[in-house]
Amino acid sequence: MRRLQGFCCCFLLWLTCVQSQTVDLKPAFLSVNPGQAVTLDCNVEVKDSHSTEFYKEIPGEVPELVVAHYHGWSSPRYGPGFSSSRFSATVNSAGTQYQLTIRNTEARDTAMYYCGKWFTASSSYIHCKSSKLVVSAQEFPSPSVLVLRPSEEELTSKGTATLSCLISKLSIGMTEVTWMANGNSISSGISTGLASKDSDNTYSLSSYLKVPMADWNGGKIYSCQVQQGGAQSATTKEIQKSDC
Repeated sequence: MRRLQGFCCCFLLWLTCVQSQTVDLKPAFLSVNPGQAVTLDCNVEVKDSHSTEFYKEIPGEVPELVVAHYHGWSSPRYGPGFSSSRFSATVNSAGTQYQLTIRNTEARDTAMYYCGKWFTASSSYIHCKSSKLVVSAQEFPSPSVLVLRPSEEELTSKGTATLSCLISKLSIGMTEVTWMANGNSISSGISTGLASKDSDNTYSLSSYLKVPMADWNGGKIYSCQVQQGGAQSATTKEIQKSDC
């Protein structure tokens, strides 16, 4: 119980990754039909004397502790409203790999899931990435996606080019945004915000991609791809220098 209390105290302070330790949760995005099972894998890299927690967050709501587990415990400990009937957590013998499995998924499981851990060496509670889970069989309406070119000020003074992807009319707040260059996925230079709920009960968010000036001037075609999950296919918008 002591470790769970420690979690509650640290829960108020969201810390970014520390170089000496990281926490990695995969996959980044999951879309399943109701009733299917999903498993999230959390790698904490080093064995420690503290538990690892999985928690759930719906945009605009307070995060909830789903389950905590520790390699020295015989069984995991659940947060309020969660139980072993649908949720389970396991840890490998090395104490570095944790798994959260959700069985018989329901629409209410749609959320962002995190794993986090208190590291003694750095005296830090660390979580780094979220997994977005969408549980739905329905087809969502296509969102509005607008890709904007870099500003003239940036192009003339900074030597970089920042592309903006403005997304609105999303049916749910759990959305995967992917940037591509000439059809190839990009993993660096991306900054994507959290979805916010609008007055019409849809969601909107923005994503930004910073690329070298030479790539922008070289005529590469950049794409912003938005995936809501469910039965809906991705919505993609492209831009290149010659379009501007």
